Amino acid sequence: MRILAIINVAFRPALARRAVGAAGVMSSFVVLGVVAGDSGPVTGEVVVHLMEPDVVVEVGGETWHVGPEPGPPVVLQVPRGRHTLVVSRRGETLHREEFTVEGGQTVALIAWVARAP
Repeated sequence: MRILAIINVAFRPALARRAVGAAGVMSSFVVLGVVAGDSGPVTGEVVVHLMEPDVVVEVGGETWHVGPEPGPPVVLQVPRGRHTLVVSRRGETLHREEFTVEGGQTVALIAWVARAP
């Protein structure tokens, strides 16, 4: 019995080293997974279809003016994250919409003003 007890004690440090080694490998995978998740595209695309004439449009710090006739859709590259589309005319906000863009994603927005019946 005494020999078994000595053998048991002799193997415990080795098992502990293996457990610590396995935990280190697993934590490395977790860290790599987090880094890989953040290493994708950092920008996305926003396509804005405007249905209103004579407006000012703002998205992601970019501002542009739409003349008397709405033109083709406006395509912007924006950083991933939360953004706001604002459409205004003569200082009055006509449309405000919050949206989120993921890296590599394309978000299409249509901006118009609901008219009273």
